[in-house]
Amino acid sequence: TLCASIAGPVYYGGWYHFFYQYNPSGSVWEPQIVWGHAVSKDLIHWRHLPPALVPDQWYDIKGVLTGSITVLPDGKVILLYTGNTETFAQVTCLAEPADPSDPLLREWVKHPANPVVFPPPGIGMKDFRDPTTAWFDESDGTWRTIIGSKNDSDHSGIVFSYKTKDFLSYELMPGYMYRGPKGTGEYECIDLYAVGGGRKASDMYNSTAEDVLYVLKESSDDDRHDWYSLGRFDAAANKWTPIDEELELGVGLRYDWGKYYASKSFYDPVKKRRVVWAYVGETDSERADITKGWANLQVTITLPTLKYIDTIVLILHYVLSSLIDIISCTVGFAILGGVDPWCDSHGPVTTVRRALAVRRRSHDVVCLFCCVIKKLITDGSRLWVAVWLSCQKLEIWRTWSAPSLAARSIWYLVNY
Repeated sequence: TLCASIAGPVYYGGWYHFFYQYNPSGSVWEPQIVWGHAVSKDLIHWRHLPPALVPDQWYDIKGVLTGSITVLPDGKVILLYTGNTETFAQVTCLAEPADPSDPLLREWVKHPANPVVFPPPGIGMKDFRDPTTAWFDESDGTWRTIIGSKNDSDHSGIVFSYKTKDFLSYELMPGYMYRGPKGTGEYECIDLYAVGGGRKASDMYNSTAEDVLYVLKESSDDDRHDWYSLGRFDAAANKWTPIDEELELGVGLRYDWGKYYASKSFYDPVKKRRVVWAYVGETDSERADITKGWANLQVTITLPTLKYIDTIVLILHYVLSSLIDIISCTVGFAILGGVDPWCDSHGPVTTVRRALAVRRRSHDVVCLFCCVIKKLITDGSRLWVAVWLSCQKLEIWRTWSAPSLAARSIWYLVNY
C-alpha cells in the first residue's frame, strides 16, 4: 500500500480525524488513489476506517486528490477536494457527511452540483489543485479558500483565492493572492495560517510594534520539498506580501530538510494549538517499494511558533508534548581534531530533541536548530545549533544572543 499527501486533518465529534492519499492495492501512486481515513483520541493511537472517498464519478475517476475539511460554526462539515477527470483535468469538488451525527464520519456523499470550481482561463487543466481549509471573512460575510497553481509563461507558482457563501457558488478574487518568483513551479498543498503577533522588520526589537504575521506554505511539485515564507495578509485587497523579498515562497525557507512533503496544518480546538502533518517519502526505488509492498510514512510533527534571530524571522516547530517521550533522535558526536568524545560528568551526550532545520537564504547551506539536548553541558542550558549539511559539521553556541565566532565550539557529526 501507499500513503501520501495529507488530505484533511480535523477534530470532530471528540475524535481527531486524519485523511490522506491512499492506494490500497499498490505501493506506487496510481489513478485509483483514494482518501484513507483514521481516527484517534490522542494523536498517538489510531484506528483505521474504510476509505472516505473513492474515484467513482466522472470528475474524479482518475483519482481523489488532496483537499481540506472545514467545520462551520453551526457544526456543518464541508469537505473540498480536487478530482482528476478522465483527461486528468483538475476540478474542485464538494462532499458532506452522510450522517453528521456519526462522530467517526464513516460515510460521505458527493454533492450533485460537482464540480464546484474549474481552473480559471489561462491556467493548465492539470495545474489547479488542493483547496485549503476555509476561513470566514467578516468584512463581506463570505468564506475564503485558496488553491495552488502555476503560470506557464515563466513557470512561477501562483495562489488563487475564492470566496463563497454556500460552498456551491464561488467567485474568483481579482488577481493573484500571491505570485512566486520565476521558476518556482506548481504550488501544491498550499497552507495559510496566522502565527500571532509579529514584529515589523524595521522594529524587530520593539515589542510595541506588533502586527499579525501569516505563514504561506507550499509543496513544490518540482523539487518535492516544502517551503514557507512569513508575510502579511490583506484580505480586502486579496494580497499576501512577504516581509522579506529575499525570502519569497519557494526560494527562501524550508519547512524541513528531510524527506518531508505535502504538509498540512489544522487547528486543534481542544488544546488551542496548530498541528502540522506531513508524509515522509521513501528513498527506496519504486521497484523496491513494490517488492516490500508499502511506501511512505505519515507523521504528526510540530507546533509552529515564531522566533527572532537578529533581523531574521523564522518559524520553529516543536514536537507534540505527547510524542516527546516516544520519539527522539539519537546521535553520536566527536570533538573537532579527534580529542575526547563529547561528554559531561554523566557520560556521553547523545539525545537531541525538538529539532527542525531552516535556512536564511536560498543559496546558504546553514540550518538552524532550536533544540533541547539532554545533559549537553553541566548547567543544562538551551543552545543554538547550526549545521552545514554538506560536511555534517555542527556549530554550538552557548548563548541565546547573536552567535559570534568567539562564543562557539565546532563539532563533527559522527552518526547522522
